[in-house]
Amino acid sequence: MTPLLLTPGPLTTSEATRRALLDDHGSRDPAFVERFKAVRERLVALLDTTGAFTCVPMQGSGTFAVEAMIGTLTPPGGGVLVCVNGAYGARAAEIAERAGRRVTRLTFAETEAVSPARLAQALAADPSIEHVVLIHSETTTGLVNPVEAVADVVLAAGRRLLIDAMSSFGALPLSGRAPIDAVASSANKCLEGVPGLAFVLTRVEALAPCAGRCHSVSLDLHAQWRRLEQDGQLRFTPPTQVIAALDVALQQHAEEGGVAGRGARYAENRDVLIRGLRRLGLRTLLPEAHQGPIIVTVHTPTHPNFHFVRLYDALAERGFLIYPGKLTAADTFRVGCIGQVFPDDIRRFLSAVKDVLDEMGVRLEAAEDPHVQAVIFDWAGTVVDHGCLAPVGAFLEVFASRGVMVTMDEARGPMGTHKREHIRRMLFTQTSPRAGSTPAGRRPQTPTSTPSTRIWSPSPWPRCRASRRSSPAP
Repeated sequence: MTPLLLTPGPLTTSEATRRALLDDHGSRDPAFVERFKAVRERLVALLDTTGAFTCVPMQGSGTFAVEAMIGTLTPPGGGVLVCVNGAYGARAAEIAERAGRRVTRLTFAETEAVSPARLAQALAADPSIEHVVLIHSETTTGLVNPVEAVADVVLAAGRRLLIDAMSSFGALPLSGRAPIDAVASSANKCLEGVPGLAFVLTRVEALAPCAGRCHSVSLDLHAQWRRLEQDGQLRFTPPTQVIAALDVALQQHAEEGGVAGRGARYAENRDVLIRGLRRLGLRTLLPEAHQGPIIVTVHTPTHPNFHFVRLYDALAERGFLIYPGKLTAADTFRVGCIGQVFPDDIRRFLSAVKDVLDEMGVRLEAAEDPHVQAVIFDWAGTVVDHGCLAPVGAFLEVFASRGVMVTMDEARGPMGTHKREHIRRMLFTQTSPRAGSTPAGRRPQTPTSTPSTRIWSPSPWPRCRASRRSSPAP
């Protein structure tokens, strides 16, 4: 039985795409050269129709294209700011560092979208930064970053933008507007081709002056482009069957309605998946505002009978493959929504998940109101009243247990700044409250050797409710 790949790629492909892999092709045959040219032109047309961009394919995985893009379009020793809110942003930063670029990491929580305001501040603070790298869809979590707002900031700052659109290109809207100089992606994601060919869609005026800039021979985007311009050939052996399969996949992409049509199907897959998971008591990681249609990250249940390996193996036996989590701060697993996957496939998958949970003896309460997208928690007054972070820690544990992640701790105005400074001074005294003994609004006076920033109750509650019990955190 061929499994259904509920992953972010490689993914389940159509029968027609798989059939295209069966024929052999001569890489220098005129018919194949013309076919390859048509594939490149169709890829460019998904981004730009003005003639400003060209498509430079790279043999290999998507990371090859990202490294070729960064290594060729940014100058040696140049300033590169990488927006990092997941593993793929971190990888892009490592690529730039290995290439000898001077890297600034603008880091966010894994559940937090890139902030255009913080980006604007970072660019204003360092005029030596020339390029910004953004991950459009961060596959670590499924979060979609605000590419248009980021582009506005980069343009206003007079810098250039490079986009890793590995798991978004072909399903999420993206244009070749200024200041975007390049977009990197791969055949085996939303285009529903097979692995082995990646590509960079790059502005010709940005690529033309980059001869000799790349640190690598095989990943030199400029040299690859020059050869393509000469005779339509890649410098090294092309994956001919992969290119033929991509040609068929692109035809199917157009028949489905292009970016809008494919994105709509993936979005429906996501919506069916999230509703079904919540009915089973499984909690998804991201708020709806940031949740893309590519992959959904799910909190691993804390039930003592739950074991991810058993879930994975049992689902594989039933014909479904999923991914383990990739977060640094939470135990999760991931379910993809892309490929030749349809809402009825997702419903069959959910039925299989229910069966496996029943077999493991895992009974979970259905998730609370799925329409709640965020909680606004003004914690300053709580800390002032109690004299420590105990109640805040308790609240945050309940929030985390329900999939609500804290993504903002900034003071929002003069009063917030005043409160924050008050709390800072108060907490770094040698005092903390006796459990349940501090009247609201008064400073506690009981000395303790335990740092007050680590006092809260680790006990879970099924609902957010007041608790005055406090104990040292483990």
